[in-house]
Amino acid sequence: MQQLVPETSQFPAAAQLTSKLKAMTISMKGGSGVDATFEAVCGSPEDANTFAALLTAGLMYRKYQVGNTNPELGQLLDSAQITPSGDRLDLKLSLTDDQMLTLIRKNTFAVTM
Repeated sequence: MQQLVPETSQFPAAAQLTSKLKAMTISMKGGSGVDATFEAVCGSPEDANTFAALLTAGLMYRKYQVGNTNPELGQLLDSAQITPSGDRLDLKLSLTDDQMLTLIRKNTFAVTM
């Protein structure tokens, strides 16, 4: 989790919560657009619910941060579906080809070093 979202280390409870993640599966399906699904297996249903709440808040905060500079990313974050179910947590994102091209052109997915 810390590799995917390094900013999580800034939150004191994040290390404790991410240490309770047992597994994460990421699946991407392309075609006409991209559908991405992240499934996390947490230590308990309570952990999955807490993680879902924190992830929802984090995505809302990030949407606020990029609102004026990258509205396409803000729209993507706003469309994210976060669903806790038992000890699991699903995050689903869908992009059209046009949205993907716009985000690539803005270097949205570039890794900063």
